[in-house]
Amino acid sequence: MEELTDQTSIPTTGVTAEEGKRHFARNVLSSIAFFAFNAGTSLYFVPYQIRNLGMVNYGMVTLAQSFPGYLQVVTVVIIGAVGRFVTFEVARKNHDGARAYVNTQMIALVWLLAVLTPVCALFSYFAPSILRIPQGQAGNVQALIFLVLASSLLTLPIGVLRVSTFIRQRFDFNRYLDGLDQAFRYSTWVSLFTLMAPALWHIGTGYMVGTVVSLVGSWILFRKLTPELKIRLHGFDGRKFREMTRMSGWQTIGQIGVMLYLSLDVLIINRMIGPEAVGKYGTVMGLSLMLRGLAAMIGLMMGPMAIAYHARRDYVSMCRASARAVKFQSLVMAIPLGIMCGLSVPFIAWWLGPKLVLLHVLVWLMLAHLVWNLGITPLFGIATAMNKIAIPGIATIIGGLAHVGLAITLVKYTNLGIYGVAISSGISLTVKNLIFTPIYSGRIMGTSSWPLFKALAPSVIWFAVAAAAGLGAAKFLLLDSFLKLLGTGAALFVVCAVLSYFLTIGRQDRQFASQLVFRNRRRES
Repeated sequence: MEELTDQTSIPTTGVTAEEGKRHFARNVLSSIAFFAFNAGTSLYFVPYQIRNLGMVNYGMVTLAQSFPGYLQVVTVVIIGAVGRFVTFEVARKNHDGARAYVNTQMIALVWLLAVLTPVCALFSYFAPSILRIPQGQAGNVQALIFLVLASSLLTLPIGVLRVSTFIRQRFDFNRYLDGLDQAFRYSTWVSLFTLMAPALWHIGTGYMVGTVVSLVGSWILFRKLTPELKIRLHGFDGRKFREMTRMSGWQTIGQIGVMLYLSLDVLIINRMIGPEAVGKYGTVMGLSLMLRGLAAMIGLMMGPMAIAYHARRDYVSMCRASARAVKFQSLVMAIPLGIMCGLSVPFIAWWLGPKLVLLHVLVWLMLAHLVWNLGITPLFGIATAMNKIAIPGIATIIGGLAHVGLAITLVKYTNLGIYGVAISSGISLTVKNLIFTPIYSGRIMGTSSWPLFKALAPSVIWFAVAAAAGLGAAKFLLLDSFLKLLGTGAALFVVCAVLSYFLTIGRQDRQFASQLVFRNRRRES
C-alpha cells in the first residue's frame, strides 16, 4: 500500500531541536517523578481494592479499565494528528491557521461525543449479558463501566487542549495534571469506601472526579501557554478536517493494532477463564502499563526533535539522535526491569500475599521483554514526524491479530492459562518492535538501521546483570518487608546504574546527556 507523503513545507524555526533540549531535563525528571508517584500509589491501591472488593470484583475493575482502548480506535481519527498540524502553523507564526485547526477539532469532538455517549450507555446497560460477571453485581458492573467510559470520553478534549504543552514542549505540566488526576481519584475511593460499603461504582466515580480535575487544569494551561489559540465552537473547516483525518486515519489503523495487543487480553481471559483470572492477570498487567506509560512519556519528547530534524531534512542527525535516545531509554528501563524480575518472588509475596506467589512467573513473562519493546519507543516519533505511518499501522494490525490468535490458541489448547496470554504478547510485540521498527525507521530516514539495533544491545546485558543480582539477593537475604525490598532494590539500582554509566556510556553520549541535563539554551540561527 502506498505511503502518504508530506506535502507540507515545514519551517525551520519555532520548534527546534535546541528547544527540545532546553526542556528535556525538566520533562524527563517530571516523568520519573510521576512514575515514582504512580508506582507507589499503585502498589498500595491494588491490594487496597482487592482487600475491599475481592479478587473477582477487582477482575471487573481491570476489565472496565481496558474498554477505553476500544474508544481510542474511533477517537484517534479525530484528534490523532492535531498536535502536528497546529505545531507547524505556530512555527510559521500563522496563528489564524493554528486556531482553525484547533477549533475544527473541537467542533468535531462535540459531534463525536454526542454520538458516543449514548453508545457507551447502551454498552454499559447490556454488559452483564455480554461478559462473565460476579453473581449479584449486575448494577454495579453497569455503573462502573459507564463511569469509566464517560471519564474516557472527557479525556478527548483534554487531548486537544494539551497541544499547548506539545507546542511549548512543556510535558512536565502534563505530569503535574496527571498527578492531580491520580490524587483526586484515590481520594474519592478512600472517602467512598470509608463512608459506605465498598462497591464497584465507587471506582468509576473516582475516575470521573480525577478526569474532571485534569480537564479543568488542561483548559487553564491551554489559556496560559498558548493565549494566541482561542477556542471558538464555530468556523468548522472541512478542508483542514480532511487534511488531519487523512493522516490520523492511518493512526487509527495503528490504534486498532494497539487495541489488539493490549486491550483484548483481559477480554479473552474473562470469556475463556473467568473474572478472577482477570484480577490476577490485572495485578501484574498494572505494573506493565505503568512502565509503558513511563516509556511513552519519555519517548514522546523525541517527537518535536524529530519534527525539527525532518524540517531541515537532516536525517543523519535524526538517526544519530534517535540511536542515542534508544540507548538511554532502554538503559533507563533495563535496570529497574531486571531488579523487578530478580526480586519478583519476595515482591509478590509481600505485595499480594504468599498465596499468589506463583504470579512471579507472570512478572518475568510480562516485564522482561519490555527492555527492548519499550527501549525502542523513541523511534515511533520518526514515522509520525515524516508522515510515514501507513506501513507501521498495517504492521501493528498484523502483529495484533497474530497475538490474539496465538493467545486464544494457547489458552484453549494448553494448560498455560493466563501465562499463555502473556507469552503471546511478548512474542508478537518483539517481532513488531525489535525487528520491524528499527528496519523501517532506517529505511524512511535513508540511513542504516544498524545503529538503532546496536543501541539496544547494552540494555539487554544490563537487564541480565540486574536480574541476576536480584535473584541472588532474593536467595540469600530475607526480604519480607517493604523497607527491605526497597533498600535492596535501591542499592542494586545505584550499583548497576553507576557501573553502566562508566562502562557503557561513551564520551559523545555523555556530552549529549550533559546538554540535556544542563538545558542548553542556545537557539538555532
